[in-house]
Amino acid sequence: MSTTEHVWSALRDDLIHRWADKPSGPLEQRLLDVFERHPQLVLDASEQIADRFERGVIRSPWPVFAKHVEDAASTAERANKPAKGEQERARKRTRAEQWVRATGIHFDREEEVHDELFGSFGMLRSYVDDAQLVEEMLALWRSQRPRGVQVEREAEERMRTQGEYYARRQELERASRKLPLDELPAVGIANPFIEGDA
Repeated sequence: MSTTEHVWSALRDDLIHRWADKPSGPLEQRLLDVFERHPQLVLDASEQIADRFERGVIRSPWPVFAKHVEDAASTAERANKPAKGEQERARKRTRAEQWVRATGIHFDREEEVHDELFGSFGMLRSYVDDAQLVEEMLALWRSQRPRGVQVEREAEERMRTQGEYYARRQELERASRKLPLDELPAVGIANPFIEGDA
């Protein structure tokens, strides 16, 4: 009987190539901790996250990947423990509501949120047939999504402002190289990221 050996560095290198980004040290450690216990789960999740990244559903795959595999591993490890009825359902629901408010607001489509919560690795996968719970969780996401849109707009505005600032700074630096010191403009540029400098 042969067993397949999985090597974290090979998977990591492949994902770095596909995502054109490296995970931070702490983020990689979180992934490695799960990979050591559940390598197939991490491999499967990497394909799912890669697909979402390639479709433009997520912009920063490493943090989403780490959170996804940690949640899936936790769920897989608890899968063999007997459920505690309504108390367990309430606890999972509360956790899912927190996820929607913190992370789910950044998902663009309802189908993706449904998959994260009720899909094969979802924290509420045991309740996929509970139509009322499914609808309540998706309604919560719909009510919270505008916050995610606002956060994304603010981030885009900061990036635009920062780009304008650095473009103006480069322009002044290029101009300063061409003029003698006594002919430099006496105009400074305001740093939009320092209060009172605008």
